[in-house]
Amino acid sequence: MNPIEMIGAIVMILVSALIVVIVMFQDPKSDGLSALGGGNSFLSTNNDRSMNATLNRVTKVLVIIFFAVTFIVYASAKFMA
Repeated sequence: MNPIEMIGAIVMILVSALIVVIVMFQDPKSDGLSALGGGNSFLSTNNDRSMNATLNRVTKVLVIIFFAVTFIVYASAKFMA
């Protein structure tokens, strides 16, 4: 395992954990299980749209970073071995 693979693995673990946390904070698009708890959001109604837009943007960026790091680690393992 070369250093690029080790660093890439650590970055992928951190980014995937961030993705999970950020997705958990997003407002669900449908009622689903949130209807069981009354369906109230902990975010204020005025800040709700901008917060969800920011969380969506951050999620997209983190997913792109995750795939880029995965590709770099795969390429380094494939071509530097």
